[in-house]
Amino acid sequence: MFAYQDIVAGVKAAAKTNPIENYSHCQLLNLHSRNLGFQSFHHLQSSLKAVPKDNFNQISTRLMRKVCASKLPSQDSSYFEFWCHADGSFSFYSYWIGWDRFGKEVRLPRPLIGLTSVKGLRKQVDSPIYVLESTKEILAWMFGWKGMAYIPESIARKYFAFHFNKNHLVDKNPNMPLVREQDPFSTGKFCND
Repeated sequence: MFAYQDIVAGVKAAAKTNPIENYSHCQLLNLHSRNLGFQSFHHLQSSLKAVPKDNFNQISTRLMRKVCASKLPSQDSSYFEFWCHADGSFSFYSYWIGWDRFGKEVRLPRPLIGLTSVKGLRKQVDSPIYVLESTKEILAWMFGWKGMAYIPESIARKYFAFHFNKNHLVDKNPNMPLVREQDPFSTGKFCND
């Protein structure tokens, strides 16, 4: 699925967005290549060029998964936190914008400072947190990797347009008794003994 150039560009992006004090760019390329199991960036490049075409897709997808699980978001864009669940459904970190005519909450994806969020979550969570910045990465995550991902705004709006376009669902005069009935935290529904 991924081409040679995708892997090389992914390692370069990881080196660019994950700076370490007193490391040159070349040292960072070597460090990120070693994290993928290679001796150096040159070894990564020469090894990938030597992989037979019939094995390359499987190997490149595994490598890109590791790259996406280690790189950090750029500071040039807002990011959105999405989850792809095992059953293929999606959820996202959101904010409330109102209630619909059925008394249910209407929520939109919440923009986040990706760099701060990903750094903090990776310290607390054992499962991978992917940073996805291309169509191929999104598709590999949706149809293979699953889990939590941080996605820049332009890509998130492209692939999850439905989740961003919900303002029309908000009822201007919601039926409050129906809202209370739908609310899982309303009296008598939460922490019943």
